[in-house]
Amino acid sequence: MGGGDCLSEGARQLVQRAAVLGTFIESCEVKWLSGQPIELLDYMAAVNCQRRVLETIGVERVPRLVGPGFGELLQADRREAAE
Repeated sequence: MGGGDCLSEGARQLVQRAAVLGTFIESCEVKWLSGQPIELLDYMAAVNCQRRVLETIGVERVPRLVGPGFGELLQADRREAAE
């Protein structure tokens, strides 16, 4: 956001809710990874709720190229084998 842009009160509260949900989700993940039991339904509900909140405030997934795809790697491998 630029210098004069401000969040509305509703958007600010949604950002706050997304952050709290993120903290809860990460806490569940830490517990699970350390071998402690978690309430899976609560975890899944929080993940879904956070996704919906983020969609509402306009956060969207943007695909990005991270490297050559499998097809490109296979073609390069075949070219090297043919040489």
